[in-house]
Amino acid sequence: MTLEEIREAYAQHPLDGGAHDLVPSWLEDMIAPLYAQEEVEDPIVWAKYFLPESRYTLFATEFSRVAPDGYPNLFFGLVKSPFGPAFDELGYVTLEQLESVKSPLLGLGIERDIYFVPQRLSAFEGE
Repeated sequence: MTLEEIREAYAQHPLDGGAHDLVPSWLEDMIAPLYAQEEVEDPIVWAKYFLPESRYTLFATEFSRVAPDGYPNLFFGLVKSPFGPAFDELGYVTLEQLESVKSPLLGLGIERDIYFVPQRLSAFEGE
């Protein structure tokens, strides 16, 4: 699929599941499984997760309910650290970890950006 085809398919489900449904079924069906974009120079970011009141953001490029090594509910993507750009990194995070995070001031949880449009990872590097 081209990026434009992905955006068109994505647009069919703009608000389905709401911001607190982190992996609605339609997204799970679309997002690249773990390691599918491993050799892609500039992979597609399928979903954006963020913590209100914080810089913490996950730009998810891949997700699998069960990783090849058996690990459950695993994302891979670019993590923008709440501690600043020096701590940003590509890495893995579980759905359970995302669900357990709460903002310090109001205790808000991670949300999926329901207005996010899939883009190449390079669009978010160096922000």
